[in-house]
Amino acid sequence: MLEPYELYLTGLTIKWDKIERRSYLWEIAAINSIYELTFKSPVTFFVGENGSGKSTLLETIAVAYGFSPDGSTLNYSFSTYGSHSELHNAKVPVKLC
Repeated sequence: MLEPYELYLTGLTIKWDKIERRSYLWEIAAINSIYELTFKSPVTFFVGENGSGKSTLLETIAVAYGFSPDGSTLNYSFSTYGSHSELHNAKVPVKLC
């Protein structure tokens, strides 16, 4: 059995029907067509212009996995203010290996 620190994200699914049509998320071209994303390596780089959706996607993964979008560990959480997107409302199931 793998220890928690040995697990890595292998993919995710975004259920866009949970996101309101008026949400700005639909306007982010880099993510609005992602329904399923597969990671083939334990290390993945997100690269793109400012405003392209990198942080939005990473925050969504963090929230789906149980982390705070502000950055923390699973055992310690803090929050500044609710600045993260509602993409986590899309019930993003993460796949671990």
